Amino acid sequence: MVMPFWSKKELDVKELALRAIKQLDPDVIEDTIQIKKMQKVWDRYDMFGLYETPDSIYEFAISITEKGKTYRLHKNLLSPKKIRKEFEDKLRRGKEGEQKK
Repeated sequence: MVMPFWSKKELDVKELALRAIKQLDPDVIEDTIQIKKMQKVWDRYDMFGLYETPDSIYEFAISITEKGKTYRLHKNLLSPKKIRKEFEDKLRRGKEGEQKK
């Protein structure tokens, strides 16, 4: 029998994290939330990850209890999507130019 990566309790914690992120940024796109690191310390979960809004990409850090009390809730802007798209387009054009030579 293969055990799921997330246990039921951890899924509940992910839902609590989603609620906390929505308090911080109501424009969050739910499908884009990525939890990069999660660790349990006593009765508290510490999480770090990424999420997107329609305009930008952010990283977040949350410290939350199983009951839903938030101890830490931070977000940092990584990049606006428009600038990131322009940068990726320039990289693609540069690689295409190298391949033609």
